[in-house]
This record gives sequence, C-alpha cells and structure tokens, in this order.
Amino acid sequence: MAPVPKPPSERLRRNKRNDVGLISADSLISELPDLPTRLGGVRPLKATKEAWERLRNSPHIVSLIQTESDLTALLRYATVLDERERALRAFQAERYIELDDGRVIINPAHKIWTGADKELRALEDRFGGSLIARMRLGIEWADASKKVSEVKRLNDLASADDDLPDDVIDINSKSG
Repeated sequence: MAPVPKPPSERLRRNKRNDVGLISADSLISELPDLPTRLGGVRPLKATKEAWERLRNSPHIVSLIQTESDLTALLRYATVLDERERALRAFQAERYIELDDGRVIINPAHKIWTGADKELRALEDRFGGSLIARMRLGIEWADASKKVSEVKRLNDLASADDDLPDDVIDINSKSG
C-alpha cells in the first residue's frame, strides 16, 4: 500500500518560486554610463565604442539594465565584443599560420572569434539583442501594439452586421 500523502501545508514544492525580495529604488540605474577607457586591459576599438553607443540609445536596454550586476554583464558583453573584433581582424590578416616544423594550421584567432560569437549570442538573448529575444523577454514596441489593436478594431468592425466605415473594405462582399 502506498504511503498517505502529506497535508498541502507540509509538502515541499520544487517548482514553487520563493519570494526573492524587493530591490531598492535607490540602487536602480537610470542610464548607461560611458564605455570605460579600458576593456580587458586595452583601449576599446572604435567598433566597440559605436556598439556601446547604440546600446546606450536603445530604449529597451535602459529598461532592462536596472542594477550594478546587470551593468557588469553588459560590460562583459562589450569586452567580449572587443575581443571578437580583434580576433576577427587577426584572422582576416592571416588565415593560416606556418609552424616551425613546416605544418600549416588555421590561425588560432579563429577559435577565439567563434567562441566569442557564442558568448555574444548568449548575452544578446539576456538583453533582448534580437527580435526573438525581445519577444521572450516580453518587450513590445508601443507602435506595434497600436497596430495590432487597430487591426483587431477593424476586424471587429468587419465582422459586425452594421454598415462598414468608409476606410474598411468588405472582402466578403460579392459585388465588385
């Protein structure tokens, strides 16, 4: 015979989320700071600075970066982006390297470059760097929701039995 289940108040639920607490409004970041003058011990490339400015001007990034720990992850994104660009340039300059023993191998910068791409994709998903990532994070553009609501309104009007407004074409009408 199977054991009698515990009362609901005594059960341990592994899928139940505990309250994680509240974040003080004083610790929230209102805007992204300038890119640091050094990333990984070197001055950032122009491409990295331009990417950082695009991030600073992106409305959804500012809404997602709320604490210092979020900012740390975004700075890691900038550092990896800078390293990726350096590795890509090194690989483009010399795709193959001849070793002392005469063997020819692919430039090791290729491995750094492709590894950085994987890390960047993961960080972009965290910060809504693509359309699907923004959808997963529940980010909508205000204009897009207006367009959807307008389509729904017109759809409701088209399905109503009363006369249609002038700006709506009845595609179900047989007259032409």
